[in-house]
Amino acid sequence: MFKKQIAGIIGILIILHTESCIMPNTETSSCPKKLLIFGIDAASWKVLNPLLESGYCPTLNQLINSGTRADLQTLNPTVSVMLWTTIATGCLPEKHGIRSWLMEGADTSGQLAITSNLRKVPAFWNLTDKKRVLIANWWASWPAEHINGVMISNRAHYPGIQNAIYPFDKIDTVKSVPFRTKQDIESELTELNPKKNSLKLSDFLFNQIQRDYFYMDAAMSVMKGDEFDIVAVFVRGVDILEHDYLHDVLPYDNAPQLKNTETGIVTAYYRLLDEKIAEFIDLMGPETAVCVLSDHGMDPMISKPPIIEGLRLDELLEFVCSDDHDSNTSKLSEIFKDNKRYPPGLVRGISCTKTSFNSTELNDYLEKLIGCLQRVMVNGKPMFDTIQKTENFEECLILSMEPETDIKALVTYNNKQTPLLSLVDFIVHPRSGQHWNAPPGIFLLSGPGINHYNTIKEIDIQDTMPTLLALMDFNVSESIDGRPRSDFITNDCWSEHPVKWVESYPTLPSSGRQMTENPDIDKQIKSELKSLGYIQ
Repeated sequence: MFKKQIAGIIGILIILHTESCIMPNTETSSCPKKLLIFGIDAASWKVLNPLLESGYCPTLNQLINSGTRADLQTLNPTVSVMLWTTIATGCLPEKHGIRSWLMEGADTSGQLAITSNLRKVPAFWNLTDKKRVLIANWWASWPAEHINGVMISNRAHYPGIQNAIYPFDKIDTVKSVPFRTKQDIESELTELNPKKNSLKLSDFLFNQIQRDYFYMDAAMSVMKGDEFDIVAVFVRGVDILEHDYLHDVLPYDNAPQLKNTETGIVTAYYRLLDEKIAEFIDLMGPETAVCVLSDHGMDPMISKPPIIEGLRLDELLEFVCSDDHDSNTSKLSEIFKDNKRYPPGLVRGISCTKTSFNSTELNDYLEKLIGCLQRVMVNGKPMFDTIQKTENFEECLILSMEPETDIKALVTYNNKQTPLLSLVDFIVHPRSGQHWNAPPGIFLLSGPGINHYNTIKEIDIQDTMPTLLALMDFNVSESIDGRPRSDFITNDCWSEHPVKWVESYPTLPSSGRQMTENPDIDKQIKSELKSLGYIQ
């Protein structure tokens, strides 16, 4: 059935021998009536290409052969909740308001910044007055918002949680979806494993993958009793698996030894998702455009993890500012503190504790602190690659540092020195795959109204959603950061409905964005993020 429906959305292709190797779709008036968005955290062409060549992902192969694929240029730090909010809004973090796993200025005991009430701008699901939409498991979608359709928030799998599903008459449908057992999941992945050995999951990996199954099953269950113009589903398992097992598909020297029960697990999971995408397409029906995308890719753990992630900035400030002859400088370690946000990547922030300062006073002390930090050396070279000043008290300095610093190095300031190790606590790092250096993700768009290219293009992460909005005949706001990629869409489709620009979107609705306290769940989520090395 899937092959018939793919044929229905592809149309007849003609090959034009042009310098750019473009093969445009020849359908007239071929704009899609529906859209499927399938988000796969951390998927990359680097991993997918050999699987596609081997025929392990036939659905994606067929979509590629009738569409456009691109490297998705992401942001750093690669904080998933920040990136998927950028995808959902077309806005950069400075505008949508979610920049880390934690609220601005919060330490690791503070509130998680992965709730929908903290988003400052509309997401695409807030713009669907004339189209029904189904959202399943999108980052920062809890509390579930009141939308024209159904929202299964990313906390719907927790028992007894409030405001996890909208509307209320869909709660029974979602809650009736059974959770797959560990044995069932391991058996299915083993059947999909091209290496044929039996696969086993740790309890942590099982819990994460079980959730992907639950949200895919729940979305399909809702779809079977309802009609939707846009369906958006997010799964996280690829990111979780590749942190441990990327070297199974991208081997590198000195990689960890794989057990027989682990070999083939990444390939099997990609194959599972390939089959699920086909099932969603079947449920959506013909005249459906399909977008498969990720927030970032994954690279092998060849290079050392960035030391700046574990740098204890408060102790560094004490080392720099103590016993200084300048009395003003000696107070700097009291005025400025580590903001303890620990974003994955090569940056860290310093906050100002004296919120009573006016801008002139803050700037004067910042200039003194910058002068001190510029004199901090590691093995004779400046410790910090960049020192950026802002006007935000909660992050008035942003520091970056090269990742390859010698772990045995000495830190020196004026006539003082201390071992670098004395100032560093390494957070947990994955054993196989990492994305702190922001490797590109994937973007695949296929179906009615989509040009076909036989080369891989590029797209910026903030341009993904405005491109999809334009494809589906939505207004595109001039106030967002992203812009539609007209080269991905056929001239016939642009002629049928050219981009309709508006100055701004309506104010973000408040309905469904009220917070309820869930300390036990927050504690569990923080524990998972710590296990992945995302926070300390």
